[in-house]
Amino acid sequence: MPDIASFVSLDYAYPKASFNALNRVSMSIPKASVFALLGPNGAGKTTLLRLLCGRMQPKKGKIVLDSSLRKEKNDASKNISMDPQKVGVLLENPGVYSSLTVQEYLLFFARLYQLQNPHLKIQKLLDDFDFKIYLNQKMGRLSLGNRQKVQIARCFLHHPELVILDEPVAHLDPISRIMVWEYLLKWSQSTGGTLVVCSHVLAELEEMVTDYAFIKEGEIIQAGQIEDFNKKSMRVLVTLNKPVNEQQLKILFEGEVDLSFTTNTFSFNTSNAQQRNPWILEKLVQEKIEVLSIEIQKNTLSKEYQKYF
Repeated sequence: MPDIASFVSLDYAYPKASFNALNRVSMSIPKASVFALLGPNGAGKTTLLRLLCGRMQPKKGKIVLDSSLRKEKNDASKNISMDPQKVGVLLENPGVYSSLTVQEYLLFFARLYQLQNPHLKIQKLLDDFDFKIYLNQKMGRLSLGNRQKVQIARCFLHHPELVILDEPVAHLDPISRIMVWEYLLKWSQSTGGTLVVCSHVLAELEEMVTDYAFIKEGEIIQAGQIEDFNKKSMRVLVTLNKPVNEQQLKILFEGEVDLSFTTNTFSFNTSNAQQRNPWILEKLVQEKIEVLSIEIQKNTLSKEYQKYF
């Protein structure tokens, strides 16, 4: 899959700062991916997203955009501005326009994007986000959560190819969070668009992520596809009918697996559970050791994240 955007040896420092907010950042965002940019507060996530959507320029290095996103189509080697018609952006502290109603707010942006039949598009988005009853409510009177839903809807008004969201479910109640994640996944799958998300709600986010990067103190410390680290290692938990005989099992498996024990269970890591588990089970049956269950515990985005933070 080609990349929608690539960062090449990117540095950035805010004015008067004594240190770089980003250091030698190099990574790629695959086209049609759901890309999670993850790290603790102050790691550089929002800075990187601001650079990606062209709100700031790097101190060193460059950002290479796919031709479909560029205003200027003739030179991919330089930092080229992104076509605003191709991207939807929600970063921290967006403008509220508190005196506008929800409908006026969305119409304002629809006209900026020169949309045809904007009322139909707005009505469809408000239906998708279960928000039509607030159509004539002023933005400044909305709760933070409802304001957030309107601003997410605004990102999709103009059929973008890339959507960049910083903490999209902030301030949302549990049901609204589920609705937003489902909408984002459906949009990605149905349009082939690329979604770049920062979020601290990893347990919800990881169900839809295809690619990721961990950033810490302005540097990318790990990046790749979700399926790659899922293949690296899985934890297999075997529960027996009787208390574990540790010595017997160590002899039985002849150092083939590194075992850990509790009273009625033993566990081990493997990169190929489909081959390893039948072999384990066959050995146990031969020794007439009764097995109650075998559970495969796959690696997750949350577990991988916790290795670094």
